Amino acid sequence: VLGDHRSSCQRLLITILLGGYFTCLQGLEYFEASFSISDRVYGSTFFYLQDFTGYMY
Repeated sequence: VLGDHRSSCQRLLITILLGGYFTCLQGLEYFEASFSISDRVYGSTFFYLQDFTGYMY
C-alpha cells in the first residue's frame, strides 16, 4: 500500500462500487419479497437477516 497510491485508490473505488451494488441487490430483494414480517418464522427471520446485513455495511 505504501508507495502504491494509484493501485490503492483503484481497489478502494472497486470496493465501494461493489458495496453499492450489493446494497442495491439487498434493497431489491427486500422490496420484492412475497411475504411480510408477520408471516411466521420465515418472514421474520428473512427481514431480521436483511436488516442485520444492512447494519453491517
